[in-house]
Amino acid sequence: MDHQIKTISILFATTLLFVLLVQTEISAQDKLLRRISVKEGGYYHLLYVDYTNEEIKVDNQLNYYWFDNGKIFTNRGGFSGQLLQGIYKKTAYTGRLVESGNYTNGLKDGVWKKWDSEGNFIEIVNWKQGLKNGNSTVFRNDSNERTVSQFKNGILNGWVTEYKNDTITNQIKYKRGEIINNKGFLFFNKKAKQINEPSISNDLPEETIP
Repeated sequence: MDHQIKTISILFATTLLFVLLVQTEISAQDKLLRRISVKEGGYYHLLYVDYTNEEIKVDNQLNYYWFDNGKIFTNRGGFSGQLLQGIYKKTAYTGRLVESGNYTNGLKDGVWKKWDSEGNFIEIVNWKQGLKNGNSTVFRNDSNERTVSQFKNGILNGWVTEYKNDTITNQIKYKRGEIINNKGFLFFNKKAKQINEPSISNDLPEETIP
């Protein structure tokens, strides 16, 4: 009987140690976030901050977004509070969605979108760790125009293409912020290529605490 009890105790201790090790690994890899709702500037802001607010190396060229004392702040090259993490949503008091995106250590990261009062896009911008990367599209819905600009590390790099409806009206090519090709206005109809709008996930991490 004593032998059986000893064996069971060893098995229980081994299982408990394994569970603790797994939990420690999960906690180390994933951030534990706190959900916050802020009413500011005529809008509701849904945001998340990191409970631990781990130290990060600040880049003086980047804009950081952070939360403190019930308000959202932004500073270039610094912060003093809890950095925004994960999904961010801005809505009007009517419930209309105005802006959505994602933060990583206080920096805009991934796809950011803005809408007008009619629910039409104002802009769709791709960010990577605080810098524009990929396509940035600005819409002028009153005139059915839009401009698609290509960025790399925050600098124009590629084509800036202007559209009227589905027709390209002008194109300028950049390399590291400098113009290298200007096609000028195109007097022939050239159909615009289909823009594959990037998607943004609304799924929250399992560790997020409402």
